Amino acid sequence: AAAFVAATLSCASHAQDFAGETIVFGGDLAYPPFEWLDGDEPVGFDIDLEDAIAATGGANPIHRLTNWPDAVRALESGDIDVLAMFRSEQREQSFLFTPPFHFVNHGIYARTEVENVTSLDELTGSRIAIEELSHAHQQLEADQFPAEFVLATNTLTALEAVAGGEAHYAVLAAPTSNYLI
Repeated sequence: AAAFVAATLSCASHAQDFAGETIVFGGDLAYPPFEWLDGDEPVGFDIDLEDAIAATGGANPIHRLTNWPDAVRALESGDIDVLAMFRSEQREQSFLFTPPFHFVNHGIYARTEVENVTSLDELTGSRIAIEELSHAHQQLEADQFPAEFVLATNTLTALEAVAGGEAHYAVLAAPTSNYLI
């Protein structure tokens, strides 16, 4: 489940406290239909939602979209205030979350000539493209999943790793992967 996360955010319940303030929203530069850059302009579902949250309290939104690992690091360092991400027990140790606002599934992606799989267990020993610091990456690493990870900076580069033969499979958020494919 995706939720907004930030150490300073309680916009939903205290939006009036942000009147005239600037809220810096971070995000992934290649994560359609949720967020991406159209030229230099941030667009997508999350961008629209973030603008609406900021407008509710009279705050000024700034959107900084970058590669996913850099967005997570920017949240950790305080360079951004808010980031939409999947909620997990591991992440709850570092960040405060709002209630989830939409639910997204992950999928397993491969080239058509690669053997079809129906479960993660069948990926044992494979090369798996995965977005660095993504929910899937952190979960598979925490589970010590026996595979070689090909770390990508975003969903598109993970899919390109599969298409280019650098990885057998990719484990990625389904809506964005389907959109990009």
